[in-house]
Amino acid sequence: MKKTITILLALTLALTLAGCGRSASSGNSYYKADQAAPAEAAEAYWEGDYVTNESAYTTASYVGGTEAVPARREAKLIYTAELELETTAFDDAIAALDDLVAESKGYYEDRSVRQGGYRYGSFTVRVPAAEYDDFCRQAGEVCHLLYANSSAQDISDSYYDTDSRLQSARAKLARLQELLAKAENMQDIITIESAISDTQWEIDNLSGTLRDYDSVVDYSTVRIDLREVYQLSDAAQAPLTFGQKLVGAFTSGLRSVGSALEDFAMWLAYSWVWLLLLAAAAVVIVRIARRRGFHFRKKKKAAPEAAETSETK
Repeated sequence: MKKTITILLALTLALTLAGCGRSASSGNSYYKADQAAPAEAAEAYWEGDYVTNESAYTTASYVGGTEAVPARREAKLIYTAELELETTAFDDAIAALDDLVAESKGYYEDRSVRQGGYRYGSFTVRVPAAEYDDFCRQAGEVCHLLYANSSAQDISDSYYDTDSRLQSARAKLARLQELLAKAENMQDIITIESAISDTQWEIDNLSGTLRDYDSVVDYSTVRIDLREVYQLSDAAQAPLTFGQKLVGAFTSGLRSVGSALEDFAMWLAYSWVWLLLLAAAAVVIVRIARRRGFHFRKKKKAAPEAAETSETK
């Protein structure tokens, strides 16, 4: 009996000492022996790559173990710019923009040019995000820049939330496929296949959303309005004297009259057919009216003699 008790006590003592040893070992495994503060040591010995495109979290390793910590995520930004340009050489400006788009490895998402009189072009250009700043700067140098606006939209939260949901849906699909392989009951098979179909639809939807995000993040959008003008808008100048203002007003007045005459000439050029048709219609109406006995009579003045007789009476 005493031998049995002695053996049990020895085993208990051995297990206790082993547990304490494991506890001390595990408690100090994440910092070096010469470090006094475990928290500071854990913070000082992180080793790992914090940036990842696969998930919002990464595994950072440290001395003696690993732990999942929040990753330093790559920012997902959508850059958009609006440029208003003008030029006196419209064809040369279009050719320069085409060369600039090609050099930037971009493409036209939308392109339209309005002909007739002074021409006008509207363009939507997609350029790689890395070329965004250089493209906007060079486009403002190719033509005369009137207005520029640039904005950036941060979609990091939505992007990584969608990515996390996609990873969860893929893991769920893998578990369902494992269950399907082991299922023997027809009812269970039907239920699992229905769940697989719903999960696959969710994966396709989330994947499409991520592709759309990648498209607008990888390629920035630049909207350009290009106008053909007779003379470029004046740049900032020193204050004008009264004589300069008077000459400028006189010149502007002549220019406005000339512009009005040009517009009238253009209107005649576009409308001469309609004017001929209206004139022919008026001649036909007059002839028909005369044939039917309708005469356009003018009011006659009273004869001088008649007027004098009436006064005598």
